[in-house]
Parts: sequence; C-alpha cells; structure tokens
Amino acid sequence: MKKMIRRAFVLTIGLVSLCGALGCGADDSGSRFQLSGTVTYEGKPVPFGRIDFVPDSTAGNSGPAGYADIVDGKYDTSKTGKGTSGGAYVANVSGSSAPPVVQTVGDEEFFKNPPAVTTSLFQNVRIKTDIPKETSTIDFEVPSAAN
Repeated sequence: MKKMIRRAFVLTIGLVSLCGALGCGADDSGSRFQLSGTVTYEGKPVPFGRIDFVPDSTAGNSGPAGYADIVDGKYDTSKTGKGTSGGAYVANVSGSSAPPVVQTVGDEEFFKNPPAVTTSLFQNVRIKTDIPKETSTIDFEVPSAAN
C-alpha cells in the first residue's frame, strides 16, 4: 500500500512539474504579442489616454484582451499594459488633454480616468483593426468626429 501511495505521489509531482514546464495553467503570457505605436487626434499626438484591445467576437476572435496607457501620443503594451494574441480586435481609445490620476498597485503604476470631464478630448472611440500574430507597431488616427 505504501508503495502505491509513493508511486501516485511521484506521478502527481511529475505531472505538475511537466505541466508547469509546458505552460499549462492560467498564465497566457506566452500567447500574447506586444503592441506599440502612436495615437493622434486632429493630426496631433494624444497627450494622455488609454487604448483597450478587445477581441472582435463578431469576427470569430475569442483571444485575450490587451491594453496600454497613452502618453505623449505613444503607447506600448510592454511598458504599461498587456499585449494581445492577434487577429480581429476593436481598439477602444480614450484621450485627454490633462494628466491622469495615477494609482499605484504593488510596484506598478496605472492611470485612472482624469477627474474632470472637461479635460477629455474623446471617450471610447471604437476602431476595428486586424492585429498580426507577432510583436507589432500599429498607429491609430482617431477621427475628428469622435468628439
């Protein structure tokens, strides 16, 4: 009986180790690709904002969502956010002329929406895009009619 329990224990430890080595589990960071680029509005860099990459389910994409903060017209998921798995996405873009409120969680800082609505240039502008299944640079021009 002891031999069977020991064998089951060793087998379980081996399977858990193998699963960890192969990337099984909830962490999908290996399937994400980093995105960076510029965001402009009326031909000028968006001073502050956020870009959220939401998988376009109407086009059959069920991959993970991604996001990044926009600072001085630039975003980079490897610095402030998470990348995507590529495919059909909708980029939800919000922009502001004033610096956002910064929230610290652990060792990381995240932007929250600015407190005053008057600093908003535009909110939740949806732009459909196809994202390559590799680390990429994608630039976005927010339409002037977004305001």
